[in-house]
Amino acid sequence: MPLKFYFGSGGGQPNRWLELVTKVRENPEDTPRVWQGKADKQENMSTDNVMTRVERRWGYVIAWEFRPWPGAERRFEEAYGPEGVWARLFRIGQGFVATELSRDGKDAKRYLTLDFWESKQAYETFRAQHSSEYGKIDAECENLTESEREIGQFERLE
Repeated sequence: MPLKFYFGSGGGQPNRWLELVTKVRENPEDTPRVWQGKADKQENMSTDNVMTRVERRWGYVIAWEFRPWPGAERRFEEAYGPEGVWARLFRIGQGFVATELSRDGKDAKRYLTLDFWESKQAYETFRAQHSSEYGKIDAECENLTESEREIGQFERLE
């Protein structure tokens, strides 16, 4: 059974979804070229295209649960979303794939981030090389959340 992550708008109806599966593609020419963590301006940036890149390349994912302070939700979403300050930092790391942010459909105060990397080694190398920048952003974003919890670090099974 494929692993599915549903990304909702908080109203219980998912506005987009990410299905991570391994499958044989019927048309190899439809498969996007290897994505280096940032969008190629000429590449189709549809949700399906982004999901295909994540599906094909990720080998390691870090999951975090957050609860932003009341009134800080918009700033939190901007900072932790796929175009936020965290994603911009991660993009300078070799092996970064994508960041996804979702809000719980039953508890709109609860958010989940998924940071996709090619491998555990790529993530650990990034953390070692950019610990200062990571710490600075972490301190700057600390006032946005009343709680944060690392759910876990997961390796993809083939």
